[in-house]
Formats: sequence, structure tokens, C-alpha cells
Amino acid sequence: MKKSLLLFACAILVLFTFQTKAMAKDNVVAYIDLMKVEAGVNELKPLIDQKNQVETQFEQLRNQKQQEFAQAQASGQSQDQLKKLYDQINQELALKAKDVDAARSAIDAKLQTVLPKIKTAIDAVAKQDGVSIVLDNAIVWWGGLDITDQVIAKVNGQ
Repeated sequence: MKKSLLLFACAILVLFTFQTKAMAKDNVVAYIDLMKVEAGVNELKPLIDQKNQVETQFEQLRNQKQQEFAQAQASGQSQDQLKKLYDQINQELALKAKDVDAARSAIDAKLQTVLPKIKTAIDAVAKQDGVSIVLDNAIVWWGGLDITDQVIAKVNGQ
């Protein structure tokens, strides 16, 4: 009786072990870095480069204008002169800010056509790797399978 009870307990333990491994295998979790995917997609790279260039130019212009204004203040210009210079600087910065906004809008517009391709690539890579769940890397603290580079390659047709 003790032997059969022990044998029964061992059988349940073995069965539970195999079932747990099978369940774990069915629930493979992967993650992607969506920002890296967007930056790695060939269709978006020129637009992202252009946006980065325009943003850098804006920052340089802003720093230059801040220095000009500080020099004008230090040179003892009148309040009217400083106000005119301030207004002129704001107009120049507003024009450059429109360039930055236009570059960002171009990326957003192109992204609308690229997102379905990214989703299709994620689906294909997930199926290929037996992944049942794909998360954004921002919510994965530990573990999981990084499929970011595979998704980028799939979107780019490699």
C-alpha cells in the first residue's frame, strides 16, 4: 500500500513536471525596442536624420541667440532696443521651430504607412520563434527574448 501510494505520488510529480515544462514552452515571451525598430527601418532613416539635423540647427540657433541677447544686455542697450532684439529672436526661433515641427510631421506621416509593415514583421518573427507574447521593452524588467533586430531585418526585407 505504501509502495503504491509512493508510486502514485511520483507519477503525479512527473506528470506535473512535464505539464509545467510544456506550458512554459507554449508561453514564450519576447520583447522589442520600438524606438530602435523605427530608427532601423530604411524607409524612416532619411526622415529621422533630417529631423535630427533640423533639431540640432534649432538648438545651435537658440544658443547663438541667447548669447547675442546676453551680450546686448551686458553692453547696456536700452529697454526698447532689448525688446526689439527679443522680438526678432523669437520670430527667428519660431520659424526654425516650424521646420522642426514639419520634420516631425513627415516622420509621423511616413510612420502610418510603415507601422503595418512593422506589425506584420513582429507577427512573422513571433511565429517563427514560437513566441506567444510580444511586449515593448519598456515594460520588461527581466527575461524574455529580444526580437528587435529580427523585426528590423524583416521590415527591411533582409
